[in-house]
Amino acid sequence: MKKVYLTVDDSPNESTVKKVDFLNERNIEAIFFCRGDYMEKNPEISQYIIANNHIIGNHSYSHKHFKDFSVQECRNQIIKTDQIISEIYRRENKEFTEKYFRYPFGMKANIPYSSKKIFLRHFSKKFRIVESTLKELNYQSLKIKILSN
Repeated sequence: MKKVYLTVDDSPNESTVKKVDFLNERNIEAIFFCRGDYMEKNPEISQYIIANNHIIGNHSYSHKHFKDFSVQECRNQIIKTDQIISEIYRRENKEFTEKYFRYPFGMKANIPYSSKKIFLRHFSKKFRIVESTLKELNYQSLKIKILSN
């Protein structure tokens, strides 16, 4: 069965609780793509997302463009954020099983994780290594459709 989620980037921040409440009032499920550094500063808001039955997705630790990082730095961005998300789920007594990743700046062209179009221009070898890291950590690919005016 296919599921549809609204996605929200660059969370958690000062407007996240209002967004969660708004979505809950309308029975809309969402994936909040969260930055690791923001989750460290706002763990209660991160827990609020999960407590209200939404999903936290990995949006890297610092939201810097992966083209500016070494392969190991890219891996560290993913792994460190993965660990933070795991801890937040643990605090809510929930399992971190639905694992999704969105590249920083990767969605400007409406391209999800696992699409080679994002990085082949800049660093195809790095892209393959980053993708293998995501697979090792059991991240799932999203099929994304952007609705716009």
